[in-house]
Amino acid sequence: MQRPKSQYWNGNIPWLKTGEINYSEITTAEECITEQGLRNSAAKLAPPGTILMAMYGQGVTRGRVAILGIEAAFNQACLAIMPFERLQTKYLYYYLRSAYSFVRDFGNETSQMNLSSGLISKIKILVPSDTEQKEVSDFLDRKLIDFDLSISKQEQIIESLHLLKQTFVANAVTGKIKV
Repeated sequence: MQRPKSQYWNGNIPWLKTGEINYSEITTAEECITEQGLRNSAAKLAPPGTILMAMYGQGVTRGRVAILGIEAAFNQACLAIMPFERLQTKYLYYYLRSAYSFVRDFGNETSQMNLSSGLISKIKILVPSDTEQKEVSDFLDRKLIDFDLSISKQEQIIESLHLLKQTFVANAVTGKIKV
């Protein structure tokens, strides 16, 4: 999509870039396009529940996945994945998330190691029963919430320790404590 065409930008259609695909549910976008921008570009529109995968990127971006919580447009650097009937979205999301290293290494042999829909469609997926898929997804949802809480608590402790360290150094330098 060409940025110089201002009539394509600042509309009401969320437009996602690969950097926004980061192992989460996407409920907002950094940018929006107009209906005209959607019609006159390579951007595609996907419904909520679609899994997006970043197809390009040299850093950690290529191979990351997210679930759309909104209807959003995306460009050719992203792949929209709609699970087939016997495959639950959340389970597939976690499956692809766990296969991140494999997916990244699955890229073609060009200098950029980009992924393609053809390559991704060749990935074998274990499809347990509906009940097992739900149990796995629910378990992971709960455990990831626990991990996020633990990380948040540890970050608060680290911040408190940094503050304590700064205070200690300041008190030592100003003579408030004897060295």
